[in-house]
Amino acid sequence: MSWLGQELSDVYAEAVEEALICSFTPEELRRLIDRFPAVGVNIIRYLSDRLASSEREREIMAFRSVEQRLAARLLDLLRRFGRDATDGAIDARLTQQELADMIGTSRETLATTISSLRERGIVEMARQRVVVLDPDRLEALAES
Repeated sequence: MSWLGQELSDVYAEAVEEALICSFTPEELRRLIDRFPAVGVNIIRYLSDRLASSEREREIMAFRSVEQRLAARLLDLLRRFGRDATDGAIDARLTQQELADMIGTSRETLATTISSLRERGIVEMARQRVVVLDPDRLEALAES
């Protein structure tokens, strides 16, 4: 992100749904904010949210078990990509490897953890599709 003159950094992102990408030079962004100050306020809000989210993520990765990290990530994905509250399906196709990468574990450990959650009737995962069967119990796991 070099909006405000910082150096560019290499990042990779893959859209999980249809996306629109816009780009601005730093000067174009400054002019836009000068003309529409609410844009600047919204950017600050967005960056503040990202910073808070990053702090939460670091805490989760450093101090939580694999099961707690998986529960927290699935709840986040359910909030962001859940189709409807009654179904519990996360509308984003994810391989076990992608999910393992998200929570900093191996695919094998993830598979064992998912099996445990499946046996307890909390989640179901098949063919890159995750369904949260019991969001309350998943939340309790994430918070424990």
